[in-house]
Amino acid sequence: MRLSQAFFTLLGIGFSKDLDSGQPQQPHGTLDHKSIAIVGAGTAGLAALKSLLDLPIEVRSGWEIILYEQRRGVGGVWLPDPNTPNPPHLPETPLYPGLRTNTPHPTMTYPNFPFPPGTPLIASHKDVLAYHESYAAHYNLTVHIRLNHTVLRTSWEGDASAGRWKVRVRRRGGEVVEREFDHLIDASGHNHYPRVPHWEGLDGWLQGGGQDGQNKREALHSIYYRDPNVYANRTVVIVGDGASGRDVALQVAPVARKTYHSINPNSTLPVAPPAIRKPRITRFNSSAVIFDDGTATFSADTLLLGTGYEVRVPFLSDGGALRTFPLSVNTSSVDGLTSNSYYIRPLYALSVPITSSLPPNALYFIGLPVHASNCASTTAQSIFAAHTIANSSLLPSRDEMLAGVLEREARLRQKGFNPLKTGHRFGDLAGRMESKDYEDELVAWLRARGARVRVGEPGRRDDGAFNEPWRRQSWSDLGLIVAGWKRVEKAGEAQVREWLDGVETEEEWADMMRRLAEWERKKQAEEGAALSPELSQVRPGEEDWWLETLY
Repeated sequence: MRLSQAFFTLLGIGFSKDLDSGQPQQPHGTLDHKSIAIVGAGTAGLAALKSLLDLPIEVRSGWEIILYEQRRGVGGVWLPDPNTPNPPHLPETPLYPGLRTNTPHPTMTYPNFPFPPGTPLIASHKDVLAYHESYAAHYNLTVHIRLNHTVLRTSWEGDASAGRWKVRVRRRGGEVVEREFDHLIDASGHNHYPRVPHWEGLDGWLQGGGQDGQNKREALHSIYYRDPNVYANRTVVIVGDGASGRDVALQVAPVARKTYHSINPNSTLPVAPPAIRKPRITRFNSSAVIFDDGTATFSADTLLLGTGYEVRVPFLSDGGALRTFPLSVNTSSVDGLTSNSYYIRPLYALSVPITSSLPPNALYFIGLPVHASNCASTTAQSIFAAHTIANSSLLPSRDEMLAGVLEREARLRQKGFNPLKTGHRFGDLAGRMESKDYEDELVAWLRARGARVRVGEPGRRDDGAFNEPWRRQSWSDLGLIVAGWKRVEKAGEAQVREWLDGVETEEEWADMMRRLAEWERKKQAEEGAALSPELSQVRPGEEDWWLETLY
């Protein structure tokens, strides 16, 4: 099978000039034994572990695969924090009790592993956690998982041709041990370290409030947010129109005394009623929050920051494998793996580091892409990682991989985006199908080079595109599906049960969403209110924001 080279250019995944020329690289690690450490048992880590175990037994015979998870269970951010958030100590997760998914759960599943029958289409965080736990149990992943094991530091002992990772781990009870591994997979997630902007005068504003419980001013990142009723008697300024900022606004605005929402002036999204739309904050003084348009609020006593998270991997940075630079520094001429807290580069296919200090398949990042269906995206990345760990000769040369990264960054600049800030994002760059193209290309790349790729259950989907047609169609119909489900929920429990009745398999969930989208389309036509052009362009993660205003 020889596919067109042009097919693999969207995201910097390019064929070498001749697939059949040149000598294969010597795979890093011996053929009969490899040791692999995975960090993190969230969506990405489980996908990585499952994909490695899906390799043919004759390929992975004798391999040692260990997944380290610092918390008490699997599920990543979906596993609740047993402790009450207490600034400045960081919570284990940004999860809050009222969280639901913002996309239909069939669109965010691992291949061939649907949610249980009866799960509401817009699932609760409890449903999502149970889904991850069920996935780990069903595929017997737990025997490879070490809970309550924190990876403290990793360092590469070797050069670009050979070596091993020295991994320092703190076990439950505090004992610190070191192990060596041939390969390392970072699946630790990117919702741990709050991004907190700096504003002139903020400290003075905080100190200018009263000292009693009613009037004392506070500024908190959304990672600490749990209960909207805490803000019932307060005037709140919410900053940011990303997922966390919108979620907080939807819950806080109806109960707060008054809510201002400070968002990017280029955003076309409405604010959550009854919040008052404001532009970006310019500065603070001792009595006011001052906005870019010159207006100010003197009554605000709470600042909630939905300003996102920094991309950090401390265990790699502490060992020297990942160097951190300010955003202002152009790292294109810096040799090695770098981060500016927004973007880790250079990563071939957003996963494989390109550096002269490591073998090409020694380290992988799984789960960095944003605005993608996480289970599907991390599965495609993990399949790519598993097969190239097994056979590094599948990977192009370092020069070819670096050229692919530079080409993708150039395309982003041509579209008006700064890749040093948006390089991991999908959906807001070239439409919501970009992530699906990326997933399909990763698997097609492997198959074009002769890899035997299996997706999901044994014997199923061993060829063809990674994404089945229904996944692309439901991604295209996302606005209609979510709007339809909101309508179903408003109609009451009986209609919810009617739509969920008899829906069990992946194909049945897909058919249910297709019918729901068509039903909603007809409902809107009957009402003379066709789906607004704005909603049809909403990227994954924005649907609830719009639909609260529609219904």
